[in-house]
Amino acid sequence: MKKLYFLSFIVFLIVSCNKETILEQGTVQGIVVDKTTNVGIAGATVYLLTHEPSGGFGGGGGSTQIDFTTSAVDGSFFFQFDYDNSLAYTCAATQDQYFDYGDEFPVLEEIKEGNNVEVKLQPKGYLTIHFANIPPSTASDIFGINGGVTDTFYGDNVDTIVTYDVDGNFSNVLHWAVGYGLTNSDTIYCPSFDTTYFELLY
Repeated sequence: MKKLYFLSFIVFLIVSCNKETILEQGTVQGIVVDKTTNVGIAGATVYLLTHEPSGGFGGGGGSTQIDFTTSAVDGSFFFQFDYDNSLAYTCAATQDQYFDYGDEFPVLEEIKEGNNVEVKLQPKGYLTIHFANIPPSTASDIFGINGGVTDTFYGDNVDTIVTYDVDGNFSNVLHWAVGYGLTNSDTIYCPSFDTTYFELLY
């Protein structure tokens, strides 16, 4: 009878342990990937952060850094820490030639095996534009990328070359206007980690 009780107790412990998620065990394991290709990113600096659940995700909830590490060749990373079920956990990452938007990615609480977080980074592309205006022009000539005003050019004789960091592996929308006239636009696909050249005569 004692042996049966002891075996039942062991089975109970095993079942109880199996009910724990890997986060409840104080483990975060995940991967950093290129947002456009889903390929793992090696050598990224990965941050483990925490905050009150009501703080929200996305870098605006008063996150506190717990630890940091470097992603492996395949983009994988691992944290072991003291889990507190009253807090929410996120991960963020940075790497050269990728935009640092301050995005945080929630660590999933229900995962019992495998990765419980995936961090996605947007790669950079480089767009070099030759601007040359055709008079007359005004002080309010503007140029923008993807909906935002990027530059304003002044004077009647604009002839300059500017290089911008843009979203890589992405069709970037360019728009420009002379004074308050009709806005013109064009779409330029820019591969990651490479420079695309464009001439804008306006």
